[in-house]
Amino acid sequence: MRKTRFDLILVECQGNLVSVDSRVPNTVVEEAIELGLIPEFSGYRVECREPTFYDSRFDFLLTNDQRRVFVEVKSCTLVVDGLALFPDAPTRRGIRHLLRLYDALSSGRSAIIFLIQRGDANALRPNWHADPAFAAAFEEDQLKNVEAYAYDSRVTLGASVLTDACRSRFRKECELT
Repeated sequence: MRKTRFDLILVECQGNLVSVDSRVPNTVVEEAIELGLIPEFSGYRVECREPTFYDSRFDFLLTNDQRRVFVEVKSCTLVVDGLALFPDAPTRRGIRHLLRLYDALSSGRSAIIFLIQRGDANALRPNWHADPAFAAAFEEDQLKNVEAYAYDSRVTLGASVLTDACRSRFRKECELT
């Protein structure tokens, strides 16, 4: 049952529209994968939404003829001086997803995609200040070969559209091209 009669979809922050609708990132990423717009998943298709893996659910299970990829999508809305930071608050669920993404490597590939839902970011990195445990788990996952990508989006009153991406794996910071 709903607690409110309305949805908060967009906010304006320093002249930029920011999508705060939690349903948007998965839709944008799924469409981009299906259209072949994310080169890292070229040739893959969405086999299942919200697949269960142990005690967690990921956003997507992708497959091609030979491999599987578990994918978790995270929405990033916090940008400070052109730097997108994730998360904007502590997230135990996010840490659990990172741990399970590592476990999912036993079944094939696993990846986390950060969709930056505003147009004023030049790079993305873990937010050590807001959640040091998430940031540490994220860096540990990078050492264990969990793939991580940041995608920029153009947000308008009518749509949120994937625009740009960090084409390589994260290190400490990922510049958007």
